[in-house]
Formats: sequence, C-alpha cells, structure tokens
Amino acid sequence: MKIIISKDQYRRVLLKFLNSFIKGFDVEPYDDQTYYRNVKTSDGDEFATLWHAGPINKGCKRELSLDHLFTTEIENFIPINRKKVFSEVILEYFRLKTGIKCDCVEYGYFTGKYKEFDIYDDDEMPITVTDKEFDHYKYKKPKRSKKR
Repeated sequence: MKIIISKDQYRRVLLKFLNSFIKGFDVEPYDDQTYYRNVKTSDGDEFATLWHAGPINKGCKRELSLDHLFTTEIENFIPINRKKVFSEVILEYFRLKTGIKCDCVEYGYFTGKYKEFDIYDDDEMPITVTDKEFDHYKYKKPKRSKKR
C-alpha cells in the first residue's frame, strides 16, 4: 500500500519535528576573520555551518550547510524525500529562531541505495562492509519579483 503525503502535510510534520526536538539555536558571534560560524542547537548538538563567504554556491549571500548527523537524525523519523519543501522549511525555521536570513541550504541525504566495499583486517583478510549511499542537495531560494 502506497501512502502519498502532500507538500503541506510534509511541511507540517517537519515543523512539528523541529519544534519538538530543537528549542533554539546557538550561533557563534560574527567574526570578520572567518568565512563561517558554527551553529548548534540549544542542547549543544551540531546543526549546521553558516557560511558568509568562501566555498558557497554562486549567488548566495548566506548558506547553511547542515551537519550530516542532523540530517541522519531527521531521516530516522521523516525521510527527506521532498527536498525542496525540506529546504524551505529549514530556512524558514532558522530565520524564525535566530533572525538571520539565509538564502541557500546544502545537505547530504540518503539515496535509498547501499554500497559494498572491502576493508582489510590485521591479517590482510578482506571484510565486506555495507554502507548507505548519500548524495548532496543544494537549494537556492528563488528571488521574489518586484511588483509595480
């Protein structure tokens, strides 16, 4: 049986998840000597890196690079299958909690595929390991057109 979740339903579930598990954010103070600031949840968990310059997507003023552990934790509860809606909700939630506007977000997500590779033990015997395969998603908020 296939269950279809609308964009609005996905958005509401994600917002409830964020409100339940993230009470607030602690953002490092701005320092003009570095290109980024670390962002943690109020519980001290890694959340993201807020980039002001440096290796950010073209056309972005501020970019959130979500921490791999954070996206993995979310995927344990809610699969990241609506990447655009997920990105918009993360940016909106971050702005509401911190007052900092970001126009881009980048994160890795589980593709649903697994890969196998060999590692070798001390006796140089191969051990096959299965690991999740991840891909990166970059989202840039569209610019609003000016109405006359």
